[in-house]
Amino acid sequence: MQPEGSFRFNLDALLLAAFTLHSLPASQPSEPSATLTTTPPPHLRLVELGTGCGVVLCALALRNHHLQGIGIEKEAALVAAAQSNIARLGLTERLHVCSGDVTTPETVHSLGENSYEYAVTNPPYRLSHAGRPSPHQLRQTALTGDDTTLDGFCATAYRLLRHGGRLYGCFLPENLPRLSRTLEAQHFGLRRILLVHPHAEKKASLLFFEARKNAASDLCIDPPLFLYHSGTTQQRKEYAPQAKAFCPWL
Repeated sequence: MQPEGSFRFNLDALLLAAFTLHSLPASQPSEPSATLTTTPPPHLRLVELGTGCGVVLCALALRNHHLQGIGIEKEAALVAAAQSNIARLGLTERLHVCSGDVTTPETVHSLGENSYEYAVTNPPYRLSHAGRPSPHQLRQTALTGDDTTLDGFCATAYRLLRHGGRLYGCFLPENLPRLSRTLEAQHFGLRRILLVHPHAEKKASLLFFEARKNAASDLCIDPPLFLYHSGTTQQRKEYAPQAKAFCPWL
């Protein structure tokens, strides 16, 4: 369920879920048909900042049965949609979505400071002055922010995560310097990035990152992920085997 006029979830969300899933202690890279769950640690507590209609939370919980997650979303229509989607998938015992602004102290207080091992976010990574604005306010809010938006998301993640907790997110490759500066200012060490290319002949269009609270930067750059077979057209796209193996929902 996705409210009319809201941002329709796309490949970003599914790839972010896959990137996070393969990094969790209870998950392992696998073929889409195989289980991704091994012997779990006692608890896997995860918070999603800006959960939208709940796609990332639901995807993670469906593939890792030991994950307990909570999402925070400020738009009432999206909160209702996320709660409905969680219920439809039978995940209400492990997932919950709260209404609130990601960047406020009230949100941190309600969710519990230093309470989570993992945080995930797909923040508005386009600046508000870039590109043509959407006529739908819900969509525009999901897509764009200003120079302080990322700071707010990272500051909240820092307060919610335990010492050494990990933050996973999505950003634009051309804005990597801004991402790196913000993470460092908010006391996160950038540990891993994955660059996603439409295909081998195209430059990267997405960047996924893992950062660690109160840790030094020790960056590992994963091999690039190519989404489509070379030569595919806009009208007829075929996912590459590598992409299907990485993301079980393609």
